[in-house]
Amino acid sequence: MLFNKNKKGVYFFLIDVLIAAFIFLVTVLTLFSFRSFTPSLEGSTQSIDNVYGSLCMTEIKDIGGNNPSLFQLQMSNYSCPRSFTIDECLWLLYYNLNLNNVTNISNHPNYPLWINYSGAIISNSTSWLSDNYGFTFSIDGNLLYYKPASITTFENSSTKLSRRKITVLTPNVTFTAEPVISEVVVWS
Repeated sequence: MLFNKNKKGVYFFLIDVLIAAFIFLVTVLTLFSFRSFTPSLEGSTQSIDNVYGSLCMTEIKDIGGNNPSLFQLQMSNYSCPRSFTIDECLWLLYYNLNLNNVTNISNHPNYPLWINYSGAIISNSTSWLSDNYGFTFSIDGNLLYYKPASITTFENSSTKLSRRKITVLTPNVTFTAEPVISEVVVWS
């Protein structure tokens, strides 16, 4: 009889341990299932570095024939030195179209031409960018290109990264353009 009472105690102790282990396991799984989502900046950082590098660091001679819009620009007698980057080329185009010293640039007849050429060149240079990322490119406060993100709008995005460059042109000894800020903004 004494042996049966101890046997019941062992069963109750074993059942208590199993119930405690089950409660512990369910608690741990529940806590780990409620982790909050924080967007990673790693992809956005790599994207802005790549877009910035394509537009502000890569010389036209390194692009080769990969950008048909640059070829079209040359066919229209608006050539850029091969040592220029795309942002420098677009700023030189601004001067070649006589948009400098204009008070209201958006009403100038060559302004749409500058925007169209710029948009085509930028679009071709950044066509590899995932649709999950949106970006804008502006020079001297003029928005030249806007690519929307498929996930969110610019206004609703919680991760926006920006990189700027001071663009200075000296295509020849007799002409130096005023320096401007070229800006790339990427969001996801």
